[in-house]
Amino acid sequence: MLNPVVSAGAYTDHDKFIFESWGYFIIPDVLSKDEVQQCLEASERVHKAAGTPAFGQVGRGYET
Repeated sequence: MLNPVVSAGAYTDHDKFIFESWGYFIIPDVLSKDEVQQCLEASERVHKAAGTPAFGQVGRGYET
């Protein structure tokens, strides 16, 4: 199975395939620990507002 971790640099055909297959790819160390914490807190707020019991797709959470 392919790994969703991609390398820094130009967006390649392989990167596009990873993104189109999984809907995401991982860029190591792109966010600081504080930024990761802020993202987690935002995700928790979205899930709480949606009433979801666990992480999963909530839909359009980025708009809030």
